[in-house]
Amino acid sequence: MGMFNTITCEYELPDPEVQNHLFQTKDLFENVLEEYIITSSGTMIWCKKEYEETPEEERPNWGTPAWDGTTSKLMGCMRVKNQTDIEMDFTGVFNFYTYVIDEKTRKTIKEAVVMPDVEVEDELESLFENVNAGLTEQVDDLIDDYNAFVWYEYKVKFVDGKLIRLDKISQQIQD
Repeated sequence: MGMFNTITCEYELPDPEVQNHLFQTKDLFENVLEEYIITSSGTMIWCKKEYEETPEEERPNWGTPAWDGTTSKLMGCMRVKNQTDIEMDFTGVFNFYTYVIDEKTRKTIKEAVVMPDVEVEDELESLFENVNAGLTEQVDDLIDDYNAFVWYEYKVKFVDGKLIRLDKISQQIQD
């Protein structure tokens, strides 16, 4: 899968069903999980973040049996200390993309996943909220198994930090 950057597109897209989704791109600068915003007026913003270590007692698995797992102590080990939104004087072209799970697949996955000791509906809703950001490997694996989703991809062109063109590249149903 590899590293990527995240795009929030406030600019009006031709597909309203993905307007509020997070998008990924591997076309911008270094792919180090940076976040960018395309504003409704077509300006490009870099969300520059400074991080600090999260105290162990504030991390997700602190005080549970999972804490002693191999990578559990790393989960949530960093948090944003400060964020500065910087208007970019970017000139160039890049693609960004996301996918949406179709309702039939969503229902099948919900029926297939068994998670002991949790409210399944709540846990799944949380997983589905994160899937568009590529944050939930568990759901990604299930989607790969069922392989039914709609892929949305766009290409944008910026000159001196201003969006001058947005094209829909594809909308494909993968099954």
